[in-house]
Amino acid sequence: MIALSVLLFVSCRKSGPDNIILPNTISATINGTNYVFNQGVGKFINTSSDWSKTVQIAASDSKNDFFGVLIESSTVLGLGSYVSAISFPTNYGSIRFGNYGPEITYTGRSDSSSTTITITSVTDGLIQGTFEGTIYVDGDSSLPSIPVTNGKFSVSTN
Repeated sequence: MIALSVLLFVSCRKSGPDNIILPNTISATINGTNYVFNQGVGKFINTSSDWSKTVQIAASDSKNDFFGVLIESSTVLGLGSYVSAISFPTNYGSIRFGNYGPEITYTGRSDSSSTTITITSVTDGLIQGTFEGTIYVDGDSSLPSIPVTNGKFSVSTN
């Protein structure tokens, strides 16, 4: 998860997520504010490891906000849902949002199903999906939380 917050890229905000999402784009409504991260999205895709198949997507904006999507599977990374409850050796998915100054990070809890990521399409050059859930400061349910709705991502595999 630290690797997601290290990647710094430029993004922009707009009034609402589009119904059609272009490659290398993340969009979501985070705590009632619509975001579209679509410039210089960083990605890491590993589908050949024996231990874990991984898709990571990360972005940040000029206001020092950052956002990340993480999907892992110990078997096959494909269509279906991945929840934030760690249930190795099966599937895992989490989302992360925060700000570097002052640093505050909201993330899905690893001991519950607070976030869900669904891969909806896998083609030769593109992985697309949706996400939603409740994310907590430092992943701690005793600290403040914010809702994430209408989440969409599209990442090229090239």
